[in-house]
Amino acid sequence: MRRYVFIVIALVILSGCGIGNRKIKMSVNPIYNNSVDIFKYKKFVIVYLDNDNQLVEQNLANACARELTSMGYLYDNNDPDFIVAVFFNREEKTVYIPPSVSTVPKYIPGTTTYHSGNIYGYGGSSAWYSGNSFTTGTWTTEEHVYGGFDKTSVSRKMRIDFADAREVVNNKRVVLIWRSDADILFVEGPSKDRFERFGPYVIHEMMRDFPVKQRISSERNIRVPNSEID
Repeated sequence: MRRYVFIVIALVILSGCGIGNRKIKMSVNPIYNNSVDIFKYKKFVIVYLDNDNQLVEQNLANACARELTSMGYLYDNNDPDFIVAVFFNREEKTVYIPPSVSTVPKYIPGTTTYHSGNIYGYGGSSAWYSGNSFTTGTWTTEEHVYGGFDKTSVSRKMRIDFADAREVVNNKRVVLIWRSDADILFVEGPSKDRFERFGPYVIHEMMRDFPVKQRISSERNIRVPNSEID
C-alpha cells in the first residue's frame, strides 16, 4: 500500500514541477488577396531566401509545411500552385530617455522649542520656570529631477508569404495570395531569442487564419510546454 502512495505523491510532484509551460504573447495580422480564388491553390513549394540563417529558416519553413500538409495541401516541387517563404528578424534598439523634472509634495515637520529661566518678582523674589512651545508642520512642494537613462527594446517579427507560383515562373512577377505578419511581444524563458525553439508555435498560430480568417483576436497568448523549448 505504501508503494502506491509513494507513486501517487511522485506523480503529483512531477506534474507540479517538471511539467510546466511558457507563455508567448504576440500580435497576428493576416492579409488576403481578394482578387484571387484562394481555394484553387492546392500544391505548394518552399523557397529559402536567408543565406545567413539557413538552418533556422529551414526549421521554420518545415513547420509551415507541416501545417499545410495537415490541412490537406500537397508539397510539389515540380508543379506547385503557390510558393511559401518564411521571414524572421530580431532587432535591438537603444534610445536615450532624457532627464525629467516633476513636482512632488514635501512635508516640513513642526518644531518644538524648550524654554527655561528665572522669573523675578517684587522684592527680589524669583522663581524657576521651564516649558515648551510648538509650531505645526506644513506641506509644500519641490522639484525632483530624474536622471536620464538608456532604454533597450527588442523587436521580434515573423512573416509568412504565399505567392502565385505560375505568376513567378511565367510572368516573372510576385503576386501574393496571402500574407501573415506576427509581432512577437513577449517570450518567456531562456529560449526567448531562439526562433528555432518558439518559432514553430508562432507559425501554428499564424496559420490558423489560412485560408479563411478565424473569429479570433489578433492579440494572441499561447502556452508552450517546457519540455518542448528547453
